[in-house]
Amino acid sequence: MALLEKTGHQDVPLFKDQFQRTHKDFSMGLVSFEDHAIALARVHYAILECTPGETPAGNAASVPNDQVRKVAEDGELEAALQMLLPAFEKDATLQLARLHSTEKYFQQGLVTEAEWSREKLKVKFAILELAK
Repeated sequence: MALLEKTGHQDVPLFKDQFQRTHKDFSMGLVSFEDHAIALARVHYAILECTPGETPAGNAASVPNDQVRKVAEDGELEAALQMLLPAFEKDATLQLARLHSTEKYFQQGLVTEAEWSREKLKVKFAILELAK
């Protein structure tokens, strides 16, 4: 969001409103976690589509795919995403945000352990796809 504000992008107020409304609805129990995650993913993807620049694709070759896969399979999802960040900035950032927000909700007791595990598996799958 801060990156878009710096560019003066015209949709920043719309993204902020949607983001805040999504969090409010979830915290009030008006929507399920799954619906909340879908709405946040839409906002995140829209923001990433509007952000300027992209890491050159040439950096993808410098990612140690086997090492990333091993780290992800060992359950170190954040470390694997950090390894992917230089080559896949937008995708890795989106998955990090997903991981952190779900972890926060789990710690607050807003999501069940099953939902937390499912989200971690989704992030793990995304990591393995990026590391192909």
